[in-house]
Amino acid sequence: MTPTPFVSSSASDESERFVVDEVDDGLKVEWVSATATDDEFTGTFRITNLTGEDVWTPSGSYVVQDKERGSYAFARVFLAPDPDVSYYVPPTSSVFLLEAGESSERRITLSLPFMLTAQRIDAAPTVVDVQSARMCVGYIPASELPEGRPAEGLYNSTGMRMEDDLGASLQHVSCSESIDVE
Repeated sequence: MTPTPFVSSSASDESERFVVDEVDDGLKVEWVSATATDDEFTGTFRITNLTGEDVWTPSGSYVVQDKERGSYAFARVFLAPDPDVSYYVPPTSSVFLLEAGESSERRITLSLPFMLTAQRIDAAPTVVDVQSARMCVGYIPASELPEGRPAEGLYNSTGMRMEDDLGASLQHVSCSESIDVE
């Protein structure tokens, strides 16, 4: 299966680094389990690569706006760096290979109350009331990456990593169905 052409994961206005605004079906994303305590939400989700080629997925976990559904989503995506900040070293994210046809279970843990991921470094934290959410996962087909990316030990870090600005500009996004998180 070939995923839909490039899916926008760029911000819809200058104040947002990432919102769920369009998704495709390159990955099958399914909730496996979810539990909430007074101070933490933990969810396990399964992703299956349906693209027909190897893909790279990022490691960050966020609460973001889901403009497609008018609510919020949990997201494991690349966030574009704040354009108003001069970084000494470009922000990077750990990435994981998911081979064609492979499935993998991953876990997301978020503190309660849910905080909308800051879109700017200097932005005030925003508590959001999330009644239900879907899990959205960013991915980049290996064929769309420039040579040499991702890289081991990028900018003196450990593990396979990719620059967040590159990841945010290339990522496709697939989402699960929503679950109740109360």
